[in-house]
Amino acid sequence: MKKIIDEFIPVNTENVFNFLGKKFKIDESVKEYKVTNPATYNESGELNDFSNESFMEVIHVVLEQYGTVRFFNQNEKEINELLIDLLD
Repeated sequence: MKKIIDEFIPVNTENVFNFLGKKFKIDESVKEYKVTNPATYNESGELNDFSNESFMEVIHVVLEQYGTVRFFNQNEKEINELLIDLLD
């Protein structure tokens, strides 16, 4: 298939990324994007120590000639489209 768009896009700590003016969210089951040590608050409302680290921080998105969109992690392993939700 001919690629129309081929982009590497940053993913935020909520596993959300923007592509073609739309917001998408990577399902929490995709372990490469799972955030470890996320920001949380303690009982007194103070922010706990956090790092918001994940193994991968970028998603590779390819729009093919006939409208098929494919998603890949940073190691070029394809992510099932059912694990990517359109938010808006």
